[in-house]
Amino acid sequence: PVADGDTVTAGDTVAVVEAMKMEHRLLAPISGVVRVQAAPGDLVRLDQLVARVDATPSPDDAEPHGQSPRETGTP
Repeated sequence: PVADGDTVTAGDTVAVVEAMKMEHRLLAPISGVVRVQAAPGDLVRLDQLVARVDATPSPDDAEPHGQSPRETGTP
């Protein structure tokens, strides 16, 4: 399990949920920063959000060095 603000890679365990005496690992679907929505020991409902992973921008998403996005519209 991870803490709020931790960085994870896709496939990392984000949380462990216990139901009917069985533990279920919740894995990060993407790489990014974890935002925890439930505390350890909390009783959670079916479909309740317990954590989310905010995607981290990839280097491909960044603008090339020294260039800024093109302006659009009429001056």
